[in-house]
Amino acid sequence: MSKVLLENNFIQFAKGPGGNYDPICFEVDNKKEINDYRIVQIDHEELLCKERIKIVKEISKSMHELMKKIIKNDIKDV
Repeated sequence: MSKVLLENNFIQFAKGPGGNYDPICFEVDNKKEINDYRIVQIDHEELLCKERIKIVKEISKSMHELMKKIIKNDIKDV
């Protein structure tokens, strides 16, 4: 999975919650600010079976935004 993710500018740093195998990734070609990237969940079955990127959902527009949500305890199912 890593090869396909990296070739498409995604860097995995986590997996989905509760045994979910979907990779959670930084989308590194979509810079909002210097070194601050959108965080997305990618369908692992599309990666494994078809070597295709299918974004399941956007977790956060940036790491900065994600940290603010975590600090406010305003985050759901991550």
